[in-house]
Amino acid sequence: MATIDRKIVMNRSLSLLQNASKADVRTEPYSHIVVDSALPDDLYEELSRSFPSQYFMGIFSGVWKASLLRKNNNKIQALERQQTRMEEQGEDLAGQLKGKQADQREFESRIRTATESL
Repeated sequence: MATIDRKIVMNRSLSLLQNASKADVRTEPYSHIVVDSALPDDLYEELSRSFPSQYFMGIFSGVWKASLLRKNNNKIQALERQQTRMEEQGEDLAGQLKGKQADQREFESRIRTATESL
């Protein structure tokens, strides 16, 4: 991959809007500006020449996608573990609730028995 000749860049005061005009402003489908020949031709050619190849970008893209998939898989696995823990906690709470309900029924039965015998 080629590098950019710094002399071409360093000896200039550059702005992407230096050649812009009111006619370059667009409002549809959203506000934006389109500037043809925003860069001097020699700088554009230098940038174009030094830009990474499609092959390199394809490899980078593949590595990046694999990295994202790995991260997403790790997140999914963590969420599945969390869901399992929450389900187990829910089962524990349901069991505790059933026990408390049974205790409540037993207490109410004893109260009824005690009040009937009065």
